[in-house]
Amino acid sequence: MVRFFRDQQDCVLWYLYLRANGESFVVHSYRDLEYEAELRSSGTPDDLEQPAEIDDDPDCEIFWCAPTVEIFAYRFWTENSLWFAIHNSRPIEDLSAAQRAYLSGYEPARQERV
Repeated sequence: MVRFFRDQQDCVLWYLYLRANGESFVVHSYRDLEYEAELRSSGTPDDLEQPAEIDDDPDCEIFWCAPTVEIFAYRFWTENSLWFAIHNSRPIEDLSAAQRAYLSGYEPARQERV
């Protein structure tokens, strides 16, 4: 696995998972797997306690994210541009056709009645 992207707060890290048969896909994790590998190979017993605790936490697994880097990049860019548009109260008519098409895959938010 090759880390190729991380969020600005180091909460989520994305990796390109390269398989021996030539296939690859994008995964993400809340774990810094490169740091853990370094600890496991050269760390002291005290250093190794942290990865051992993480190994037992199901929230710290590795999750499939996208079949290609290109699809990941498109979704990441689209979702971020939509986040800014929605939080800046842009009318849906001002969104591009591609952005509106992407949004159509989501269910509308339910309005609670008081």
